Parts: sequence; structure tokens; C-alpha cells
Amino acid sequence: MKKEIGDNISISKQDDEVLIKIINPLEGWQEMALLGWLVLWTSLGIYVTFYLFNAGLERDAYIFFIVYLSFWGYFEYKALHGYLFKKFGYELIKINKEKLLYKRSLFKRGKIKNYLRKNIKGFRLFEPSKKSFAAAYNKTFWTVGNEQIEFDYLGGKVSFGMHLEEKDARQLTVFLNRQLKTIR
Repeated sequence: MKKEIGDNISISKQDDEVLIKIINPLEGWQEMALLGWLVLWTSLGIYVTFYLFNAGLERDAYIFFIVYLSFWGYFEYKALHGYLFKKFGYELIKINKEKLLYKRSLFKRGKIKNYLRKNIKGFRLFEPSKKSFAAAYNKTFWTVGNEQIEFDYLGGKVSFGMHLEEKDARQLTVFLNRQLKTIR
């Protein structure tokens, strides 16, 4: 059985196993904006690095630029990872009789997390704090985050379903809860 929820969720079911693939691609203008920002940010870093090694700076200025480039490198990584994940990445959820497997995949690589089904306490929509800076930041299109669905697992919360529309997240939550009860 093959099924789709919205444009970004595909579900396939075989025997006692369900495989769910969630993509969250960028719209045309978002991809161009993020790519443009990434090119400019990379160019700035290359220029500052070139300046650092060719300007004959004093010790204090040299330390300043080293600290600056460490922050630059962090944001370069985050922007590049966000762009590549939006372009080539996806979330993969596999449910069988014993466990739920979850993987954030980029270029078919990623760490698989195992969750025993007997310890999963139902799926629900994620409710972020309305006044949280982190919640507001995660909703931006360039981040890898903004999970929409969560479940309780051994006293903690596990979330997934990045950048899903509320309607699609709600339908997927209903589907997952139904699968949790039917596959035994």
C-alpha cells in the first residue's frame, strides 16, 4: 500500500512494517535566497581569511580575527547544512512489531535512533512556547528544525516532522497513533 499526506509525506506499508518518508524542500525564492546568502557568507569568510594571513596584523587584531572566523565557521556550517538538508535530505520513520526507527538522512547517511514500541506513549502535535526565541527561530525556512510531532519515550520527549504544515502533521499524527495500535 502506498499513501501520501500532502506534498511532503509518503507512506508505504508492507506486511507488518510501515515506512514513512518526510521531505521539506525549499520553495524557489527560498532556495535562491539561501544559496545567495551562503555564497556571500562564504566569500566574506574567504576574504577575511586572506586578509588575516596577508595583512601583517598585530597580536590583538590577529586574535580578534581568529575569534571572528571561529564564529563565521560555525554559521557557515549551519547555513551549508541547512541548505544541503533542504535540497537532499529527508526524515525516515520505520515502524515494525518491536520498534520505531527514526533517521535524519542527508545523502542517504545519518544516525538511526531506535525506540521500543512498548515505551512509546502516543503521538501528538508539538506545542512550542509562544514567547520562546528558539521556537520563533526554528520556524524560519533556513533551519533544520521546527519539528511538528512528538511522543513521550522513557520520561523524555522525541520530536520529528520538520516544517510540516499543521494539516499534514495532524493527519500523520492520527495515522501514527493508529499504526501504534494495529501493528502488533
